[in-house]
Amino acid sequence: MNIRQAMKSDLPGILELVNTVFCRANQKPETMGSQFPLLFSEDNVKHLWVADDEGQIVSHVGAFVTEALVEGVPVTIASIGSVATATSYRGRGLSSRLLQMAWKQLREEQVDIVLVSGNRGLYFRNGCYQAGTMYFFIMKERAEPMGGYALKKANQMTSCVSQTFIDLEKGERTRFLRTPKEFRQLYEAAGYCRIFPWRQEAYFVQTQHQTVAYFILGFEEIKGNREKAHIIEFHGDRKAVAVGLLQLYNNYETLSEMIVPVLKQDPLCRCLETLGITKSNSLPYPGTMKLLNPRRFWLKFKDILCFNNADSVFRYDPSTGMYSLYEGHACRWQGMEEQFAQWVFSYITPPWPNGLNYI
Repeated sequence: MNIRQAMKSDLPGILELVNTVFCRANQKPETMGSQFPLLFSEDNVKHLWVADDEGQIVSHVGAFVTEALVEGVPVTIASIGSVATATSYRGRGLSSRLLQMAWKQLREEQVDIVLVSGNRGLYFRNGCYQAGTMYFFIMKERAEPMGGYALKKANQMTSCVSQTFIDLEKGERTRFLRTPKEFRQLYEAAGYCRIFPWRQEAYFVQTQHQTVAYFILGFEEIKGNREKAHIIEFHGDRKAVAVGLLQLYNNYETLSEMIVPVLKQDPLCRCLETLGITKSNSLPYPGTMKLLNPRRFWLKFKDILCFNNADSVFRYDPSTGMYSLYEGHACRWQGMEEQFAQWVFSYITPPWPNGLNYI
């Protein structure tokens, strides 16, 4: 058994494995290559790790590394997904060995945050955890329309349209940094929507002929020729997003309900509450995550997390695995890496993992 970084020549074998595990086993079309084009590209093989048995790819872990902003601070994020092992090779710890290889390489590449699309025991055993809080807002009843905003469907993801989307994202303090070309590729691939599968659509929200927001939805077919809408991404003016969603729900007669996932710190929460939209109980951030270098992460976010207290010092004790935050001689906070991440993401907003950048 050979545990190693993938090569370009491994791509057909990797796609055969992941299509078998995620598509054939669930009686779905074999779409993994077109569904995740940036992950399974020749340019990204350095972030694919495999176990091969005499040339046959029997286990795989993939990552797509991208730059992002978190509260305006530049970070590097690795999205982990398509973790798969052939049925007859399971129970041998191959995925764990590949994940540990991935952590080591990504740490050397100065990756700050790993976002994992799953929350099964495999990830918890390999140092991942849940951090951050979200809500689901659910529209089930039509409401009085609000004026001042117009809704426009993006019928085609042209270069001009994708540039407009990117321009709207530039006002966000927390976001993935994507080029118009990458945005168009990710939108056309519809990686998250095609899991279920849902029909994907995108809309602009305009006021006085100026585009101020956008959102992307997946439409799920349900019984009785009805549909359920799931919000995939949104950016721009949050009041415009909220009103635009309500307008779409009012206008779409086949919609039985619309589900809007929102992170706790996002101002869209307040906008939807103002409109009287039903909110779920708090839920954990989707999937799992890992901070590959908590100390470096701390240094990047010190001013935000310590409220500009220059006397704050972050310490790590390798003998106990304990992290501590001191202000002068007083210990303000202490805990393991998981508790540190949970504390951090109670103050700052992590990027949304289930949008176009889903892996």
